[in-house]
Amino acid sequence: MSNHAGLATRVKDVEALRDLDVLVRSAVVGNDLYIRHINPVGTYGGFVAKTAKVTADSFVGIRALVLGRAVVIEGSNLTGKSTVKDYAKVINSTLAGSPEVKEDAKVIKSQVLMECVVAGNSVVVDSTISFNAYVAGSLVEKSHIGEGRFLVDISVKNNIFEGYVRKGSGGKSLVYGDLWTPLRRIE
Repeated sequence: MSNHAGLATRVKDVEALRDLDVLVRSAVVGNDLYIRHINPVGTYGGFVAKTAKVTADSFVGIRALVLGRAVVIEGSNLTGKSTVKDYAKVINSTLAGSPEVKEDAKVIKSQVLMECVVAGNSVVVDSTISFNAYVAGSLVEKSHIGEGRFLVDISVKNNIFEGYVRKGSGGKSLVYGDLWTPLRRIE
């Protein structure tokens, strides 16, 4: 696969973009065009869909992807195999490892680390999501959601969750401070 005279390299799927040589500056998957982001330090980064937005002050690592109509702005930092897709927004945040922020999720002034997923219409603010946590349809503020946590339709503020499942009912659950009860242990 080469990229001669400005022609885009054709690849079979978006995951194949991660393995392209750094000299490949643009690629096509189906009918979608992807272009390498130029990082603030002048190096070439990962691929960004032509329909997505990444500001010049944001860093996109060589194997990171920004797909669909996703937005990465305000000095955000995507490293490893980070993926931001669909209509997701990453604002002044760090993604490292292999996290995925998708659908209509928003990550603001936060860290999403390792193999986490932030999905649905979740909003994560001033928080850390790490180690295989899954957050969907939830508001997470000033909290740490860690290893194996699964939050769906819940609001969390000033909390640390490790090793337990929390599930709200229709977005009505609200947890503040240190008050929390483990629902069941994740095996």
